[in-house]
This record gives sequence, structure tokens and C-alpha cells, in this order.
Amino acid sequence: MGYIHFSKDESGIFGLNFGRGTIANHNWTVRELQNEIISNRYDMVRVKIKSDDSAVFEKINQLGFPYFVYSIILRNQIEITGAEYFDEAEIGFELFDGLKHENLQLLVR
Repeated sequence: MGYIHFSKDESGIFGLNFGRGTIANHNWTVRELQNEIISNRYDMVRVKIKSDDSAVFEKINQLGFPYFVYSIILRNQIEITGAEYFDEAEIGFELFDGLKHENLQLLVR
């Protein structure tokens, strides 16, 4: 199958054998994915799967592994080069250095 590859950075962060991959179509089988995870001895795997069909979730349930599904509906991106201000919206951005963590805790609960 070959959809999953070893993620050295995440393995180092989590202290686990971490795999990451993308399955862009519905032509994968439960057995292939199970075998890839088991044969590479992954402790944790993050896989992006096209999920526009409920049959995908039936396959995921058949894997027999614990899993978590999260969905990214909208992706926003902005290049931050320091404090940036927008005249129309009066929005400002600051790079978070940890010094004002109390402010962040008030904003995000």
C-alpha cells in the first residue's frame, strides 16, 4: 500500500513510532492498512482520508484500532512577520513568546 511513512519529527516529540500519510481515494482495503500499521510497528498514525462517503467510516471501524476523527472544514493562512495591523479591521497579531500566557488563558478556555 505505502500510504504511511515514518515521521521522525513527531516520533521524537511523542516518544513513539509515529507514522503519517494520506489516502486520497476510496480504493484502499482495511487489511492493507492494518498490515502497513502492524508491519511498520507504528504506535500512532495520523492519516488524512477523503471522507465524503460514509463507507469510509465503516472501513475505519473495521480496522479494530482506537481512532479519533477530526475534520478541517476551513483553512486560513496568514504570513506573520511580527506585529501586523490591518487598518480596516483594526486587528493586530503578536508572536506568542509565553510571557503573556494569562491573557491567552482569558481568551481561550
